[in-house]
Amino acid sequence: TMLTPTLLLDGLAEGMEIDVHPLPFAGFYREITLVTRERELGSLPEAFAAASAQTLAATIETRLPHLPAGSFALSMEEDMAEGEA
Repeated sequence: TMLTPTLLLDGLAEGMEIDVHPLPFAGFYREITLVTRERELGSLPEAFAAASAQTLAATIETRLPHLPAGSFALSMEEDMAEGEA
C-alpha cells in the first residue's frame, strides 16, 4: 500500500510495523507552516520551529531506522518578506 506522509506517521503512532521502500517516481512531500504576527512573541516562533524540526527528525530516525539515507529532508526558511500580505 502507498501511504502519504501523514498516514505513515499515523501508522507509526499506532505502533504498526511498517516497511518503507523507494517509489519508482517522484515522491511525496509535506510543508508545515508556522504563522505568527510580526513583532509578537519575540524569538519564540523560531525556537518552536527549530525544536519541532529536531523532534520530527529524531522521531523519524527512531521509528524508521532502516529508512535509506536521503529519504527525508527538513528545512526551515522564512517565506514572507516584511510588508508582504
